[in-house]
Amino acid sequence: MIEIKNIVKTAGEKVILDDISLTIESGSFVVLIGPSGCGKTTLLNILAKIEPYEKGSISYQGQELKQIKQHHFFKRELGYLFQN
Repeated sequence: MIEIKNIVKTAGEKVILDDISLTIESGSFVVLIGPSGCGKTTLLNILAKIEPYEKGSISYQGQELKQIKQHHFFKRELGYLFQN
């Protein structure tokens, strides 16, 4: 299970993600859709530990994402398909 709580991501003065919360149950298949520039890729990059976030918390299987090393994270049945 992935729990995203109150995530905030900014780029200078621009707010990219503003107080995003989402729970993804184990075994779920999730697709993010929305218009260009709404933060889909940013959220996925944060989940993949490619980008940091300023506020909030993310836990994976009950463990804080910031505590999981990136190479261990990708061994845990999480897929990320890049657009290009």
